[in-house]
Amino acid sequence: MSLNLDYRDIKILEYLQRNARIPMPELSDLVFLSPTATAARIKRLEMENYISHYTIVLNKLKVDKSLVSFTGVHLHLSSHNNLIDFIKEIKLMPQVWECYQLSGNFDFLLHIGVKDMQEYHSYITNKLLKMKCVDHIQTFFVMDELHHDNKINLSHLLKKLGYNSSDVN
Repeated sequence: MSLNLDYRDIKILEYLQRNARIPMPELSDLVFLSPTATAARIKRLEMENYISHYTIVLNKLKVDKSLVSFTGVHLHLSSHNNLIDFIKEIKLMPQVWECYQLSGNFDFLLHIGVKDMQEYHSYITNKLLKMKCVDHIQTFFVMDELHHDNKINLSHLLKKLGYNSSDVN
């Protein structure tokens, strides 16, 4: 992958990861560009898919989704049809926040959020385990979320451009 970013592009991405609603004048001051030039760079970063989307992070307790788990799913057979069917169905399940295809003991890892154990039990027994392609599952319940950060550290990109570690903070 060729690096199509310069120092200012990377700094814009870092600032937007911290606060996607940062006012344009403030962001442009931070990257030493005019607001128009900064907006143009953001538009290019969006068009080139460096920025895939903007989002907010909700408080799970406030929206009544405080029981969080990670569930490993093993399919009966890792056939193409089973994979396609599983992926298609799992995307329709609002309890599943994230789904990852894995190597190892499980075919998929689901990040699940529900109100309580009753809702989890209902989801598992009435939806997930009723899928014909699912052989078995193993669930790990989150006791406490100690660190959660969606930001991607971009200091390695700055280093590729020749900036040393004191320049990248």
